[in-house]
Amino acid sequence: MQKLVSVIIPFYNSSLTLERSIQSILSQDYTRLEVILIDDCSTDCSTSIALKYSSRYRNIKFYQNKTNLGVSCSRNIGAKLSCGELISFLDSDDYYISNSKISNSVSLIEKYFSVS
Repeated sequence: MQKLVSVIIPFYNSSLTLERSIQSILSQDYTRLEVILIDDCSTDCSTSIALKYSSRYRNIKFYQNKTNLGVSCSRNIGAKLSCGELISFLDSDDYYISNSKISNSVSLIEKYFSVS
């Protein structure tokens, strides 16, 4: 059975790039994925984009910080909320170019590291 991989995306005012980031995760050939979107008090329409995806996909979770904490704290919150055996961080202005990025990474981790 595949390991659950949590992909954590902290975001702040990322309405121009967030959807592309999320779509790049949804197009992965790896199937056991949990996506955690951490809104760091955005003032643009990033929040509505994240809510749209979290309501449409069961494996996408949405969390909103009560105050602006910055990217590092938001990543830490995402890690605490995650259920995955492996964690990947993706910035909201980045995206996976390859549809096999996560499956290739998991294969390398399992090959070279003892992950139970």
